[in-house]
Amino acid sequence: MKIESCNFMAYRDAYKSIEWTIEQRKQKSLVSRWRKLLVNLNMRHWMLSALFIICFLFLNDAHAQIRCEDLFKEIPRPATATITEKVAKNSFITDRTLWDYTHDLHPDFTKALERMTPESHWIDMGAGKAKALIEFMKSRDSEARPYTTAVAFKIDRWFGMPNFEGKLQTHEGIFEHQPTHQWRKADVITDVMGVFSYTTDLGTTLQKNFDLLKVNGELYISTSAYGSQFRVNGETLSLEVFLASIPGLKVEGKWGTIKITKEQENIKIPVLELERYKDESPPIRLFKVHLD
Repeated sequence: MKIESCNFMAYRDAYKSIEWTIEQRKQKSLVSRWRKLLVNLNMRHWMLSALFIICFLFLNDAHAQIRCEDLFKEIPRPATATITEKVAKNSFITDRTLWDYTHDLHPDFTKALERMTPESHWIDMGAGKAKALIEFMKSRDSEARPYTTAVAFKIDRWFGMPNFEGKLQTHEGIFEHQPTHQWRKADVITDVMGVFSYTTDLGTTLQKNFDLLKVNGELYISTSAYGSQFRVNGETLSLEVFLASIPGLKVEGKWGTIKITKEQENIKIPVLELERYKDESPPIRLFKVHLD
């Protein structure tokens, strides 16, 4: 019995020794893996640091700026009727009220609404939930309501859209693809961080809007002051300055809060080539202007 007991204890001790050895090897392997991962991360850190040093120390200032910008430069997107990922997900503000519009747009917008008759037409670009339009229509008696149109990639409403006896229309989808020649001519068009701010095909958007607008009609835009820039013969222009250069348009306001009055028929928007695009909220865009 003593011999069997000793043998059992010897086997038990040997098993524990083997188990301990295996566990030690596992721990060493785990430590080795972590050490290797840290070394790799450290090497990547030093490589990235070396890359910046080369850019900023060994090249002259102008040359370094060009080279380093190329490393992080957004790939230019073609100036076609496309939409950004942000627009596709509808992940931006969609519930601006009429009060927001009167404060975000040019001060003359309030007067424009007061002048509207039952035969007038207000088109809102990038209407979201169409909250501003609906509030405006509710503020008028039924016989005094003008025609209104809500334009959005997707009307962001969980419940039905009121039509106010057919005087509120909705158009969903990419604006550049819309058959706008069939729409009623507009007295007022508004855009608060909407289509004008996000489109990659601004030339088509502008042309369609001025084709829709009546003579003496008014386009009100609220957008980022630096979101849209235009390169003309080597000179970079803001949205306000670019629009003011187009015959037949009167531009008032600044810093992205502008009012454009259409003073003649057949406004001609030059071809705009999208050169740079950074998808932010709203995106940063640079257009090259091709003059005839």
